Amino acid sequence: MENALHILINDESYDYAVQDSNDGNPDDKPVYKYFDVFQIPFIQVKDGKQFDYLIASLAESTKVVIWIHPNASIKKSLNTDTPGEESMKSLSVKGIDFNVVSRYPDDVSIEILEEIKKEPIYLGSLYKIINSAKMTTVGEIRSKGKISKTAVVPTYEHVDVAIIAALYEDEFESLKEFLEDDKPVIGFETMKIAKLKNSDKIVLIDFQTKMGMVEATFLSTQILARFSPKYLIMVGVCGGRATKGLNLLDILIPNKVFDYQTGKYENGEFKPYLRSCSINNKKAIAYSTDILKKIEEYVNTPLKEKCKAIKIRKKTLACGNVVVKTDGYLEDVVSAFDEETEGIEMESFGVVRTTELLEDKKVMPIIIKSVMDFTEKSKNDKDKSTAAYFSACYAYFLIRDYL
Repeated sequence: MENALHILINDESYDYAVQDSNDGNPDDKPVYKYFDVFQIPFIQVKDGKQFDYLIASLAESTKVVIWIHPNASIKKSLNTDTPGEESMKSLSVKGIDFNVVSRYPDDVSIEILEEIKKEPIYLGSLYKIINSAKMTTVGEIRSKGKISKTAVVPTYEHVDVAIIAALYEDEFESLKEFLEDDKPVIGFETMKIAKLKNSDKIVLIDFQTKMGMVEATFLSTQILARFSPKYLIMVGVCGGRATKGLNLLDILIPNKVFDYQTGKYENGEFKPYLRSCSINNKKAIAYSTDILKKIEEYVNTPLKEKCKAIKIRKKTLACGNVVVKTDGYLEDVVSAFDEETEGIEMESFGVVRTTELLEDKKVMPIIIKSVMDFTEKSKNDKDKSTAAYFSACYAYFLIRDYL
């Protein structure tokens, strides 16, 4: 089951804050949080239309498991079927298999459940049935739902390069210096198309609203479902592995990323699946010496000396769902899974894995992360903005002069 892509049809917002409710009920948390807790890699869409768009963009051989949250608790205010309930009916008519999940199964419309002959799954029990959930393929879904004909994805302006960051502050902000004439992409709050300064190249830019692989996967999918860039570049910061000789502000452009936190508990022991993705980073590092010289010439005087000390690292980047601030964790725990590990962060695997799943897009992922700390207990953010800036600088000169 670890090779399947889980799709959650759920119209609850990612900003839904029921986990802060006054009654303190531990069940009152966003549905997607259950998938996070059980470390299930998934993409969330809000309704049947977005589901069709997603299926239209995936490779036919992609294995998927479909989950629907009816969100019946808001039905009274809508006075009509919820998007989840509509999706339940639609997929059932088409003969596409799916699972119904709910915090409170008793709230799900009895009439609809009887009609589609489904029993809801309590979200708290998700981990018990995840490995036995029925898989299907994108090709099977298309053949049953005729989605390849009906899901016409809107066309947008052509771009060769898409650049994303984990967060707006520091990481995305650092890119703005290198852009001009930006304009919003219709239908999206933060996605923009801009011209690269001192260049005729047009780039797509966006950032995640929250950290993590789930948001990175969701954003990457949104972009690749609507655009066909040659390169999908993630900029930002990471923690570095000091025993590998990394220094603050070194730039890691990995040839491999791996997820060290998805796995299973068996007999009281966690056994990671250690899913990994290879990256062809040759083009991104081929001109690294020249790019570093250009950065040194470009930056203000206080940063020139720091730039001279920067080295380009090109091995493995570990990816997990937690911020690491513990002495020895990167070295003794994470790096034990892969000795080539040079850094750690929370998004890259989601980005690269998305480009693999959307293989028909033929997009090359590039990860550019600068070391902001060494994940130790005493770590802080004092070097984060500088690290983010050097990452953005490298991406700028790479795109402008070599891609």
